[in-house]
Amino acid sequence: MLIYITKLILAILVLCSSGCADKTLTSIMTHGEPFAIKRIIVFPFANNSNEQQLGILATRICENVCTNRGYQLSNLGDLRIYLQRKHLFMSQLTEQSKTEVFKKLSEELQVNAMIKGKILEIKHPMTQGESLPEITLQLELLDASDGTALVRSFIDSRGEDYRTVLRFGVVRTTTQLLELMINNTIEEWQHKGVIL
Repeated sequence: MLIYITKLILAILVLCSSGCADKTLTSIMTHGEPFAIKRIIVFPFANNSNEQQLGILATRICENVCTNRGYQLSNLGDLRIYLQRKHLFMSQLTEQSKTEVFKKLSEELQVNAMIKGKILEIKHPMTQGESLPEITLQLELLDASDGTALVRSFIDSRGEDYRTVLRFGVVRTTTQLLELMINNTIEEWQHKGVIL
C-alpha cells in the first residue's frame, strides 16, 4: 500500500511539473553560427500595459538577468548621453533606425548585442481565490553592428504556470514573473543555438 501511494504521489508531481512552462513563440532570424555576446545593452522596454512603471522595472530586471548570466552590460546612461550628443531619440533606435546609426552606436558603446523588450499586456485574474499576474511580453536580440534581429520571442506566462503541488511554486508577484520569463527566454535562445 505504501509503495502504491508513493508511486501515485510521484506521478502527480511529474504531471504537475510538466505543465509549468511559459508559452513561448520564438522566431530565429539567423541560421549561421551561434552569436557570441561580448557586451550587451538593454534598451528601455516599451510598455503597452496600464501599469506605468512596468517598462522601467522590466528593463532593470532584464539588465539584472543579463548580469547574472555573466554578460558584460553597457550602461543605459551612456546610451542616453550618446543619443543626446547625436540629437537622436530612443524611438529612432527602437522603431525605424538605419544600419549606419546602429554601427556608430555599437562602436561608441563597444557593444555587439542589444535587447529590445515590449510588455504587451498584463492582467491579474483571480485564480483559486488569489490575484495572480499574467504577462504577455516580446523580447528581441539584435546584432548591434547593423540592428538586424537575431531572434524574436513572444512569451505569455501566468503565475499559475509554475504551480507544482497544492500552492507550492505559484508566482505571486509581477517582478518575479518577469524575471522568470526573461531568464527562461534567454536560456531558450542558448538552447536553440542562437547565442553562446
